[in-house]
Amino acid sequence: MSPTRAGEFRAQTGEFWARAGEFRVRAGEFRAQTGEFWARAGEFRVRAGEFRAQAGEFWVREGELGGWAGGGGLVGPPLLFRESAGPGSGR
Repeated sequence: MSPTRAGEFRAQTGEFWARAGEFRVRAGEFRAQTGEFWARAGEFRVRAGEFRAQAGEFWVREGELGGWAGGGGLVGPPLLFRESAGPGSGR
């Protein structure tokens, strides 16, 4: 697990957890204690915390984590993550 300003990213499973509302992302699924979430093949939207993704891109306002995810990694300011080839790698 690599801690981020918005929460933590689990590289081995490709999961991203954010503190605000406890957003959980895995293979295009959103689950949280607060707010409603919906997802469509590569496009994700969330009311609380403005967690958005499109074509494999993940953006979080709180913590300012942005970048792309696919083929083994999530890259974006201010930190860089590498996802190991395994569950969640998408390949």
